[in-house]
Amino acid sequence: LNSAYGALGNKYFRWYDLRNAESITMSGQLSIRWMERDMNIYLNDFLKTEGEDYVVASDTDSLYITMEKVVDKMGNQPVDDIVTALDKFCNEYVQKVINKSYENLADHMNAYAQKMFMKREAIADRGIWTAKKHYILNMYDLEGERFKEPKLKIMGMEAIKSSTPGICRVAIKEGFKIIMQKTEDDLIKFVSEDR
Repeated sequence: LNSAYGALGNKYFRWYDLRNAESITMSGQLSIRWMERDMNIYLNDFLKTEGEDYVVASDTDSLYITMEKVVDKMGNQPVDDIVTALDKFCNEYVQKVINKSYENLADHMNAYAQKMFMKREAIADRGIWTAKKHYILNMYDLEGERFKEPKLKIMGMEAIKSSTPGICRVAIKEGFKIIMQKTEDDLIKFVSEDR
C-alpha cells in the first residue's frame, strides 16, 4: 500500500485519486496509533504503572518501546541474560498483544480479513533519533540473531548516505560506535586524532 500511495497521488497515474491516496496514509496512521495505544495499556498494566508512555518513537510500520522498567524488574544480570529474557518476554507476551490488537482493529474497521502483522525486530540498549527515519540503535539481537558484540543499526544518517564522501562515512560510523558504546572522553580523543 505504501507504494500504491505514491502512484495514486500522482496526477499522471491512470487511477489517480487523492481520496484513495489519503485513505492509505490515514489507515497507516490509525494502525500505528492503535498499536501504540494498546502497547502502552498492556505495559502499564504489566508494570503496575498508570499513564506511562513506553513508546519512545513510532514510524510508518514500527514502534520503538522502552523496556527499561522491565529490565529493572530483572535485577542486576549479565547483558546476555537480559537480552534472552527480553526476547522471551517479547515472544511470549508482547507478540500476543500485537496479534490481538490487530485482530481488534480489523473487527473495529469491519475488514474483510486481518492483514496487519508486526513482530519484534531489534533488542538494543541505546538509541538516538534525530528525525523521522533517522536513527541509530546499539543492537544485541536482530530478529533472533544474537551478537557477541553489539552492532549498530544506522538508518538515514550521513554515515550511510552515498552523498557523504567515503572517508567521512567511515569516520562517522566509528564516531557513532564510540557514542553508543564508549565515553565522551573517548569520542573527544577520536575526533581530535581523526581530524
